[in-house]
Amino acid sequence: MVRPRTARALLLAVTVACCVLPATRAACSATVWSDWSICPCGGGTQVRHRDEVPIPGSVGATCVHVETETRPCYGDGGDQCNAALTCRTLIQQHPTTPSGIYWILGQPGATAFQAYCDMDTDGGGWTLMYVVARALHLAAQP
Repeated sequence: MVRPRTARALLLAVTVACCVLPATRAACSATVWSDWSICPCGGGTQVRHRDEVPIPGSVGATCVHVETETRPCYGDGGDQCNAALTCRTLIQQHPTTPSGIYWILGQPGATAFQAYCDMDTDGGGWTLMYVVARALHLAAQP
């Protein structure tokens, strides 16, 4: 014979069913982010992720949440395959980059070209567009 539930027992059953998932989710902790994936030749997208794991000592925790991050990636400007997007993005991604000639794209999907990047003036990241050279003629003094 099945006993009929009282209103109090029914309320307790609903409350427990309501709160089981949030309570077990609270027993989870996020892992550290994985390393970024390798940037494909010529730029593209990098991916990294982290998982949830049960907190040590938690019982019955169900941790299934996975976070993923993506970002556009460009290289260090060292060669045509590893071209940076711009001199500015190069110094943002590699803050210790010295001034010099680097491979850059200028815009996503463009063909890489070499340019001089000034990494010292006003925080760096400047692309040299052209140089004007003037000949200096000094008249001989008697």
